[in-house]
Amino acid sequence: MKFTNQEKKIVKEYWAKVIGIPLNQFHKTSFKKVKNLKIYSNHDSHYGTLDMRVLKSGAIYYKIMGLIEGLSEAGRRPVFRDVS
Repeated sequence: MKFTNQEKKIVKEYWAKVIGIPLNQFHKTSFKKVKNLKIYSNHDSHYGTLDMRVLKSGAIYYKIMGLIEGLSEAGRRPVFRDVS
């Protein structure tokens, strides 16, 4: 199954809007043909999975790992919220 340039453009525009980067920063688009065993109600609004490469990503990596660790620790102890 081949995808048209218009279909590729729609997907790129969707992801550009979601992550807030210009279209010229996108590179090769690839589509993987899969046979779904389940019919999803949102199949017309599904735009696939975004694969990103970030240059000089060390700082971002450590920030993400810190957030994951923080969430993991928060999941191990009760969280109290003042609702007054």
